Amino acid sequence: VLTGDVAKSFGQMTGGTFVQQAGLSASELGGGLAVLRLASIGALPLAALADPHRRKAIDLLRERPRPAGELARDLGLPAPAMSRHLRALRDSGLVEESHPPFDARVRIYALRSGAMIELLRWLEETEAMWIEQLAAFKAHLEKAPDA
Repeated sequence: VLTGDVAKSFGQMTGGTFVQQAGLSASELGGGLAVLRLASIGALPLAALADPHRRKAIDLLRERPRPAGELARDLGLPAPAMSRHLRALRDSGLVEESHPPFDARVRIYALRSGAMIELLRWLEETEAMWIEQLAAFKAHLEKAPDA
């Protein structure tokens, strides 16, 4: 559980949006705000990117949009497994799905524009918070009398 300045920093980072949507108040959550911030911004993309097949799919999609079948073939995965991976990437907001006008059965996957920006923003905020907290900790240790 976080207290004092650390909890205050996390509270400032959240902006309240996720907390309000969940029907909770910041005072009810206390130090849990950091977890909620991660859940609202970074947890799904991070979880999706934890799998090596999904990272390889992202690498392929950086080159160009691809049909699901092509991704499965290039990754050496059976179609049902590729479907599960693509669903996780889509649910995380990293990729989007479209259908070509000539065949509604074909699903084309592409990286979602700006998807990584949200994750990078969260990482930058988290890094800034840790830099601040570690600097404060260092200052505290330097002020402490020698034991």
